[in-house]
Amino acid sequence: MPPPSWSVWPGIFAGAVIAFFAFLGFEDMVNVAEEVDEAETTMPRAIALVLAMSIGFYLIVATVCVLAVPIADLAASPAPLALVVGTALPGAGLLVTLIAIVAALNGILVQFILAARVLYGLAKRGRISAWFGRVDRRTRTPVNATLCVLATVFVLAISLPIAELAAASSRLILAIFILVNLALIRIKRRGGPPAPVSVPIAVPVLGALTSAALLAVSFYV
Repeated sequence: MPPPSWSVWPGIFAGAVIAFFAFLGFEDMVNVAEEVDEAETTMPRAIALVLAMSIGFYLIVATVCVLAVPIADLAASPAPLALVVGTALPGAGLLVTLIAIVAALNGILVQFILAARVLYGLAKRGRISAWFGRVDRRTRTPVNATLCVLATVFVLAISLPIAELAAASSRLILAIFILVNLALIRIKRRGGPPAPVSVPIAVPVLGALTSAALLAVSFYV
């Protein structure tokens, strides 16, 4: 446990904001819900199961790291996980680096699907140009929206350092999470037919407050 001193908490909050990027895929799942059989029951179960499994893996890896290598060495290393693996298996650090690259690219590719589907949905509802709603006849995917997202990501990737881009992405997603939780609060207050999955209003309230706190902290750490 961290000592009861404020000096250590800015680093913890900074790590939480960066780690938030690793959990972006869970809300992405709902953007392909129209392709899922019995989405009302399948999607909630899938999100809960994958979230629990991922948290478990993260906790196991973090525990192994702090037990295998001194904390000071982890703090001084630019690639802590590669350091841990290299301690037990010399020369395996390169393998860990390659795995990290593949995992990061996989997460980024998922964001392409998310952003393209959002643009497609907005176009179908008449909120933006119908050009974004064009579907390819062969692949049955929103081709124009996908190409637009690819071009935007390419420009950002070559224009900004990767650390700044990751931090900005986390902040943007936190802002979106705030809006989503506020929207859920409004929906629950408005009432209507019961949803397949329902949570107490305290859940979106807590979600909005937590996301707002992390967003505020991200500008000061």
